[in-house]
Amino acid sequence: MHTCAPPHHFASLKFPELHCSSKLNNLQVLWSFGLSKRNFKVFAVAASSSSSMSEASNYIPAAPIFLPEGPWQQGFKAAGIFGGLRAKGEKPDLALVTCDVDATAAGVFTTNMVAAAPVLYCKNALDISKTARAVLINAGQANAATGDAGYQDVLESAGALAMLLKLKPEEVLIESTGEALLNSLPKLVNSLSPSIEGAGSAAVAITTTDLVSKSVAIESKVGGTDIKVGGMAKGSGMIHPNMATMLGFITTDALVNSDVWRKMVQISVNRSFNQITVDGDTSTNDTVIALASGLSGSTSISNINCHEAMQLQACLDAVMQGLAKSIAWDGEGATCLIEVTVTGAESEAKAAKIARSVASSSLAAVYGRDPNWGRIAAAAGYAGIPFHQNNLRIMLGDILLMDNGQPLSFDRWCHDIGREHAANRPLLKVVFEVMLRLFGARKTTLLFVIRDQTKTPLEHLERNLRVDMEKIWAEIPKPDTYNGTPLGDFFKTTGTGCFGFCIRRHFLKMHTCAPPHHFASQKFPELHCSSKLHNLQVLWSFGLSKRNFKVFAVAASSSSSMSEASNYIPAAPIFLPDGPWQQIPGGVTAAKGFKATGIFGGLRAKGEKPDLALVTCDVDATAAGVFTTNMVAAAPVLYCKNALDISKTARAVLINAGQANAATGDAGYQDVLESAGALALLLKLKPEEVLIESTGEALLNSLPKLVNSLSPSIEGAGSAAVAITTTDLVSKSVAIESKVGGTDIKVGGMAKGSGMIHPNMATMLGVITTDALVNSDVWRKMVQISVNRSFNQITVDGDTSTNDTVIALASGLSGSTSISNINCHEAMQLQACLDAVMQGLAKSIAWDGEGATCLIEVTVTGAESEAKAAKIARSVASSSLAAVYGRDPNWGRIAAAAGYAGIPFHQNNLRIMLGDILLMDNGQPLSFDRSAASNYLRKAGEIHGTVGIYISVGDGPGSGQAWGCDLSYDYVKINAEYTT
Repeated sequence: MHTCAPPHHFASLKFPELHCSSKLNNLQVLWSFGLSKRNFKVFAVAASSSSSMSEASNYIPAAPIFLPEGPWQQGFKAAGIFGGLRAKGEKPDLALVTCDVDATAAGVFTTNMVAAAPVLYCKNALDISKTARAVLINAGQANAATGDAGYQDVLESAGALAMLLKLKPEEVLIESTGEALLNSLPKLVNSLSPSIEGAGSAAVAITTTDLVSKSVAIESKVGGTDIKVGGMAKGSGMIHPNMATMLGFITTDALVNSDVWRKMVQISVNRSFNQITVDGDTSTNDTVIALASGLSGSTSISNINCHEAMQLQACLDAVMQGLAKSIAWDGEGATCLIEVTVTGAESEAKAAKIARSVASSSLAAVYGRDPNWGRIAAAAGYAGIPFHQNNLRIMLGDILLMDNGQPLSFDRWCHDIGREHAANRPLLKVVFEVMLRLFGARKTTLLFVIRDQTKTPLEHLERNLRVDMEKIWAEIPKPDTYNGTPLGDFFKTTGTGCFGFCIRRHFLKMHTCAPPHHFASQKFPELHCSSKLHNLQVLWSFGLSKRNFKVFAVAASSSSSMSEASNYIPAAPIFLPDGPWQQIPGGVTAAKGFKATGIFGGLRAKGEKPDLALVTCDVDATAAGVFTTNMVAAAPVLYCKNALDISKTARAVLINAGQANAATGDAGYQDVLESAGALALLLKLKPEEVLIESTGEALLNSLPKLVNSLSPSIEGAGSAAVAITTTDLVSKSVAIESKVGGTDIKVGGMAKGSGMIHPNMATMLGVITTDALVNSDVWRKMVQISVNRSFNQITVDGDTSTNDTVIALASGLSGSTSISNINCHEAMQLQACLDAVMQGLAKSIAWDGEGATCLIEVTVTGAESEAKAAKIARSVASSSLAAVYGRDPNWGRIAAAAGYAGIPFHQNNLRIMLGDILLMDNGQPLSFDRSAASNYLRKAGEIHGTVGIYISVGDGPGSGQAWGCDLSYDYVKINAEYTT
């Protein structure tokens, strides 16, 4: 929809009015439209002879800024024109800001090792000179990872503009390059204007995926003199706290010393642009340039601690924070702005880091409309800032969710059903009850229906569904405030919605059986039927997140029922590395001395799939554990860490699905102690011999049945692997047999995880078993090494859970020689087996990533050490923009993700391959067959295959791997619906 550039910014977020630009005075149609749930009233151009759509297409709406607007600063001019740099359209794409005098200059830049050529140029220019006169910016061409040729382009552009403006080249700061740019420079210079229109066109010209332009100016007093501060910014994706995090340009007519100005700009960037995040990626081009003309007549500021400096700092903070919040508000695909405030930390920097962590969390985000205090607490906990979780207090708006580390009872409906229906909140609870009875689904799903965001009026539902709803509506008692409002009125509202989630979940509930063997291949693997379900008559296929499985469905007969099959889910394919081992059935029970089981204990919100698992050992097993580093570690994690500090052995591990017992304070820990004591009594063990990942009254009641069903069989291991799953589409279980010192030993394991997976200790739940004999200290070191090479190298969504745990038990019953030295040959053999099992499980978790269509395997070589290579690989695997769901072979985004890993390397040494296609060599992009590269990515998605990304950063000995998955639209849907 083609809209005009407004001469003023929005006064509010909701339905702001736009004034028409003087350029477009023949507007005849006024109408409204929605942009990612943001409704604007805008002017559209009528098809008439006096005005055309092409005129209007040069503009986009301006972002809401939470500040008053003031006049443009003295001494500055700006312009934005169409220079032919965009891939399509004729929106302005070339911007210029100039100053009539030598302006004191400061810059803050990306810390990415693959910084773009313009960034390198600007940093060099500001090292040479304290002032600047012009800033040139373009949209659509990043000039990143382009090597020496890219830097030469920048020099040519700077020289050409300096000649036109009659300046020295070092007085020109540049964020643009290209032949098309050079040809457009004369027109751009001639368009310079000190007007609001000039500033507005420049703000539009720097945008890329932005839905709105961002520009603001304020007027205030510094030392009694009127001064002005203004700015413009671009950004809506690839925004993450790492220096500037976007492109921003700030101007003021205050007079300030160069050293003080640079310090002030850095401080304001830290309080604004470094505090926003959209997708967790850090660009190669992130830049903030700030110019101070000094033409206001204010006193020169030469001391950062003086009163005038504090006044100017406050103005600078205000402008940058206003722009920063508008960038977050305009986040790609966003529906709202999230503002996180943290208090009570030891310093501003530590509070800011915790706030960034919560704002960055994909699971603490609010798209699901679920007031989940646990996810907010988890995001605060993995910021890396020490605090005691008993001090934690969380508020959502004015609703207190948690205090003193204890979750509180609260009204989940408050502020979540739309203020326009405030008087009818009791009635909306009745609507909720209708939907609850109809679907039996989670509240988060239903909120999409009840809020003012559904696009599915009641009359558009299936006829029978509508009749059922009306019947339930008639049966449920209404509140006293009810005035006869028809049920359908609650669904006749505007906006975008997610009602389809609920229906899709309801009708695609396909019941499958548990296989006794794992998939042999990724594409259409065959499943064997569990011995429990032997009367299967119908074979059919279905799709789950683009993963096609052939599964057995239960026919409607007297001998078998759907409810029986609903206890099982398919098993994941296991990707074992090559080695001197053989894959065998059995999972955690393959090794001698182990039993396992999984039963339905009533812990899940719905269904009867097993949700309570137990693994035991017949003897005292050498025990090791690796746990989350989250400060809000769940009560079971704290218990297990304490237990392993006391004892070197364990006999049992109890795990459940559906109840995390995280951020539950002292009461939660007491629940763990009760569960451990009850299970120890049944197993005739000491409480400290029981490791536990479960709590709850329903659990205690189910323990006798659980203990009685223990089995050393393949079926026992399979049911346990299913019981620990949550949003997993497949269970993960594997076992191998190999030789250690000439003796046959077995290593097995099971794991769960498909979301909230990010490298930070264990990153999921896993149980590993072996019958090798190994010393306790050596075993704990080996387990940590294997976790670092496997579970710590996978990522799905960048979130680290409060419950992440890997428990590893060694029975020693194989008869192998005891391993007491980690450097001996036998230890290396066992380490390789342990690595293989954990890597197989880890890759299956990434393969099963929520909403994923393929596994991404990143291999990095040439680093100084294994740890450094692993960190670069993790960064690329973690990048939401380097992911491959769009099937675009974008080497620049892969390079950027490698660059912001925090590991120094020279970008001229960078080599990138996608599969067997070479995309970049010696830091230079190469010509390659884009169609073939896109087909490689597309085919991997079609068969849920593996995408290989190979990166070399030098000639060092270090290599490492990491695994991730692409993030599809389904990821957002799954997490919008899921709650714990």
